[in-house]
Amino acid sequence: MSPSHTLADGDTVFALATGAVVLDRSSEQARQVSLITLQSAAADAVRLAVLDGVAAAESITTVAGTYPAYGAV
Repeated sequence: MSPSHTLADGDTVFALATGAVVLDRSSEQARQVSLITLQSAAADAVRLAVLDGVAAAESITTVAGTYPAYGAV
């Protein structure tokens, strides 16, 4: 997952905006700061989701072998 959270890494994150927070669009710099802030929040959400998935995973045995869960390693 590296590089991650760049505009060209191929990852796609879908989000829904509620409009509850007004973003500063008073200048190009303010708009860019708002965009970077949103991208950072999305990166944190993806990171936490991956960690949650790893923590919840269970070991599995297939014809290809046994794959232990992270907690079993």
